[in-house]
Amino acid sequence: MAKKILMIVGSPRKKGNTQRLAEAFQQGAQEAGAQVQLVNLAETPVKGCLDCGGCNKTGRCVQRDGMEAIYEGIQDCDLLVLGTPIFFFTVSAQLKAALDRLHSYAIAIQYKFPKKECVLLAVSGDPEVEHMQQVVTYYRTLTGRLGWTDRGMILATGAKARGAIEGNIALEQAVELGRKVAQD
Repeated sequence: MAKKILMIVGSPRKKGNTQRLAEAFQQGAQEAGAQVQLVNLAETPVKGCLDCGGCNKTGRCVQRDGMEAIYEGIQDCDLLVLGTPIFFFTVSAQLKAALDRLHSYAIAIQYKFPKKECVLLAVSGDPEVEHMQQVVTYYRTLTGRLGWTDRGMILATGAKARGAIEGNIALEQAVELGRKVAQD
């Protein structure tokens, strides 16, 4: 049976470096037979959590936006891929909004998260990978607390300008990781 993969790309930039890295991963996964759903938050906006308490009462977020597709995708997928540019040493606001909104999903399932695998794809304009450490720590904390299995991270550095990721070794690494996780 083909592995089902949900990819959430949290860049505000359409067709940017993070999208390109995600497409490389997607290519490898699809070549290996996986079914891939890609949600680009630049095209499918997700509002931030209102902290209104509505989900505590109903188990469902009161907002209706791009999160509907993400909730369904998370429920159905075997593997979740989080793609983000690094903005001021952390994940993008777009991805953070989507991750914060998982709170209502957690309430609906009584914090009994189904076992999932997870991959991080991150792109930084900075040439030093050390500047991505906060994102790596956040990702490890998230996967650890939710009981999800980390299947790998691709950390692309030095890709600030649009298209700067072309020729970056991270693209090849993403294709290979996509193939690997789809086959396992």
